[in-house]
Amino acid sequence: MAEHQLVQLVNQIDSTHPRLGKLIAMSVIAVKAQQFLLVISPSGCGKSSSSSVINKTHKMPYPIASVTAAWLTKIADQLTNFKGVVLIDDITKMNDYERRDTIVTFATLCHEHRIDKHTMMADYSIKDFFGSAIINVQPVIMSQLYASTSWEGLLQDKSLRYYHLFRPASPQEIPPNIEIDWGISLDDVIPGQFYSGKVYERLLRIAQIQWSDSRALQHLHLLLRASASLDSRKEVNDSDYALLDILMRPMIAERYLFTKTGFEEGRIFDKELNSLMVEFASWPHVDIERIVRDYKISPSTAYRLLHNLNGWVDFKSGVVTPTESLKKILKEIGVRK
Repeated sequence: MAEHQLVQLVNQIDSTHPRLGKLIAMSVIAVKAQQFLLVISPSGCGKSSSSSVINKTHKMPYPIASVTAAWLTKIADQLTNFKGVVLIDDITKMNDYERRDTIVTFATLCHEHRIDKHTMMADYSIKDFFGSAIINVQPVIMSQLYASTSWEGLLQDKSLRYYHLFRPASPQEIPPNIEIDWGISLDDVIPGQFYSGKVYERLLRIAQIQWSDSRALQHLHLLLRASASLDSRKEVNDSDYALLDILMRPMIAERYLFTKTGFEEGRIFDKELNSLMVEFASWPHVDIERIVRDYKISPSTAYRLLHNLNGWVDFKSGVVTPTESLKKILKEIGVRK
């Protein structure tokens, strides 16, 4: 069976921008599947470069810097009958209310294809939105989203969360210079195909980490069809399973980063564990100086934070290593062998 064209794309990107290829490939599939994608990663890990590639190569990119209720009222007509991709590179520029409202708005549009809002603050109606949206989010902002009351009812089942855990091994000032073959229309790929096999079952288990069982089926089947359409095929085959088996692994991180203290409330995002995952995914050897440099903290602060993470790390003489439990997680999410 021929190699999927996105595998070639990942290899091409990684040849100039190591470890960025999978993020861009997953972004391409999410756009094709008309999904709402949150890319969660610390500053400086390549989120902006990935967005720049999508902005440059997609036929209908719509990059925006910030969103307010008044602004949505003004551009509602532009988002009606929309089939492009909305790109928000830095959501930290917004205040807490604007961030939540922006994410809820685009999650709703991608999932329900319309939204009506008629309040004292906003008055707009957007219909027939059949595009996608990508928003880059730093872990500290993700922590606030998890704790919000809108998470359980609105965001959990309507967003795809991708945890990009790699710092650039060789930082580049210029994003990858590539061309993307966007394939055939998603509508041309046969829906309702019979999916089965060990790899499919593994993909479904990953999907069920993020979404309810019914939504997991819906989202996964859209991703598989999007993968086939990008390879200009009308039917899903084993190469789509194999591709998503690689690209979806970082989504497993949510199982360990997301803790609930109750069945319906009390959601906590473990920012410290996320930081550890980034360090061990990015560097073959981690020491105190590396952590100090990456997080701009003092050595004493680094030691104090590491002491609070005894279940995940071992360290002595300044060398930091993952415990066996963390090694298993890193292998499971596909960032360490």
